[in-house]
Amino acid sequence: MGLLWKALVLFVGLASLTLGAWPLSLVSFAYLAVSLFRRRQGKGDGGWASRLPSSRHAIAGLCFVLALAAFASGGAYSVLVFLGAAVTATSWPLLTRGPALELVPVEGSILLRSRWLPFIWHCFAEVKPGTADYPRSLASFSGDLAVFPRAGKAYAVETCIALGRREAEEKMVERLRRHSPGRGLSIPILPLDSRSSEELCARSWRNVGVKGEDLLTAASSAPALVRVYSEHGRVRRLGVFELEGFSRPKAFPGPGSRAGGPLLWELLESLGRIAPWPNPDGLSGLVESIRSTAGEPLGERLDSLESSGSNVLVRSLGGDKFELSRAQLRALVAIYS
Repeated sequence: MGLLWKALVLFVGLASLTLGAWPLSLVSFAYLAVSLFRRRQGKGDGGWASRLPSSRHAIAGLCFVLALAAFASGGAYSVLVFLGAAVTATSWPLLTRGPALELVPVEGSILLRSRWLPFIWHCFAEVKPGTADYPRSLASFSGDLAVFPRAGKAYAVETCIALGRREAEEKMVERLRRHSPGRGLSIPILPLDSRSSEELCARSWRNVGVKGEDLLTAASSAPALVRVYSEHGRVRRLGVFELEGFSRPKAFPGPGSRAGGPLLWELLESLGRIAPWPNPDGLSGLVESIRSTAGEPLGERLDSLESSGSNVLVRSLGGDKFELSRAQLRALVAIYS
């Protein structure tokens, strides 16, 4: 549908609102909304195909139509309410993970909270090297991933909506369980406490605009940060960033533009050829020990616990001793319970 035809349909819909012809205006706006989500497929995809709007866009479109209807009927506050809902639904990704989002740590927990939207919570969990090589262990990963190739580290990034801290912690634990070994993946994960997560966010980043194909083939040096959103191991959104410095307010960039759907495995293997991924370390063994003894009493899952100020010294069954925050240990035991 050409731009002239779209403009004509929009004019008919708006004119129908002023004349009180609600059925015609609703049909016009619905037809226009559907047309906005049509896309041209490649040559091998069979020409034109439809793509239904996401629930977020559907809600935004409905609120926009309701705002127009309220305006045509002489409403005032209702117009602002519906327009505000439409703008919020449209900009939701920016509100939940955009670079303008300011995050504050929640003491004694693994949570970061949005300062201006206090019902939105975030957490980071380090993806430790497992028994399989790093790209293979993440081959089926679904969700947000923050990859630091130069440091050889990757973090699962989780976001949830909750009215209170306890509800947010429960939701985060449940989300992190999806990435635990035995649920289609072979990766040990270690949640970060709020202070460690805050350090990741206390930086400013510059989007360098590198596409996934360049990372796979032409890249000669590893970027500072690669933000990935994948579904069942297939990259859907990708952002490549370089470090500019340290910043306040604390925020974290979200995945950038839509990617062509490369495999996450392939992407990580390409990055590993530039900056090799690490081998399993002692913390990987600790997480694996806690995972393999799930269901047993805590005293049988760990050799000993010793207080060390605000942290805890944990001795694994293998005899190695590690220092974790109490929030980390609580979350770790809850995930692998």
